[in-house]
Amino acid sequence: MIELFIAMPLGVEGITKEELIRLGYKNLKVENGKIFLEAELKSIPNLNINLRSANRVFVVLKKFKAETFDELFEGIYDFEWHNIIPENGKILVTGRSENSKLFSIRSCQSITKKSYN
Repeated sequence: MIELFIAMPLGVEGITKEELIRLGYKNLKVENGKIFLEAELKSIPNLNINLRSANRVFVVLKKFKAETFDELFEGIYDFEWHNIIPENGKILVTGRSENSKLFSIRSCQSITKKSYN
């Protein structure tokens, strides 16, 4: 089982939750614009095809608390990227900040890219 993060527009969380329940998913953690759930990796295509109200389905690779840019750097740097991305692989970093001391998306993206290299 892996943790998935389903992103959707604000205000449609209830609709997405009902879609997930109809698909047989339980133990849903609903927040503003997102729902977290446990599922099998092979469930992702099914979710992408059947969720009409969701924007994206993401796999949660790692969670950590970062209140400073140094903590963000260390949290990302410590992840074992070589297990999922080839040596010459590249990543695209997008972001969003909600109720965070690290509100500069550009700074977070830059630090993420630096810590990955």
